[in-house]
Amino acid sequence: MTDDTPDSGPSSGVLHIIRLSLLLGVLSFGAAAWYLRKSEAVQDAAESATALGIAFFAIVAGSAGAMLFIRQRRANATTPREVAMMNIVGWALAEGAALLGAIILLLTGSYLPFVIGTAYMLAAFMLFPID
Repeated sequence: MTDDTPDSGPSSGVLHIIRLSLLLGVLSFGAAAWYLRKSEAVQDAAESATALGIAFFAIVAGSAGAMLFIRQRRANATTPREVAMMNIVGWALAEGAALLGAIILLLTGSYLPFVIGTAYMLAAFMLFPID
């Protein structure tokens, strides 16, 4: 719940729910990818592994740069609403990388991008804490 002031942001409970939802989406997709790979229900796309790996690390690098910018904007925020908005943007940037890691797991069977993406997302949770 938020109070009645125009610049109040979402409550910490709401922000916790958003963060948990983002993480559960990534973990659910990763679990489905793992299961499908294990059951051999998905045809291997190993020929795409190099291109997907390059795309993954480009996305991580690009989103890391964007996170630095967003983190600076968060530091300069003057209202709880602005802080919450910067937090959500930072978390979503990391979620994109984690989901791409899960897609790579699904298509190629490589766990490393998924593990890195999920760790990157958890690091974003620490970089953009709920105050």
